[in-house]
Amino acid sequence: MPTVMKRVCYMDYDVTDMIYINITMHFQVDVYCYKKPFFPMEWVGKHALMLFVLVACNIAPILIHGFYWREPQNNLVRYI
Repeated sequence: MPTVMKRVCYMDYDVTDMIYINITMHFQVDVYCYKKPFFPMEWVGKHALMLFVLVACNIAPILIHGFYWREPQNNLVRYI
């Protein structure tokens, strides 16, 4: 296999682990109505296309860089 085609994976997850994680999250959200911690993932999923376009067109970094405190060097990009 060419070196370009090699896949580097640092996580040691098996398919069964991923299924267990998904079932656990589904159980917490649907049965226990434990939705607050999963709200960011839900929001990103609903707005994925919009976020992709903003990042691909370089609009999101410009917006993030535009917010600063007192001096342009104190912007959000510095803290991210």
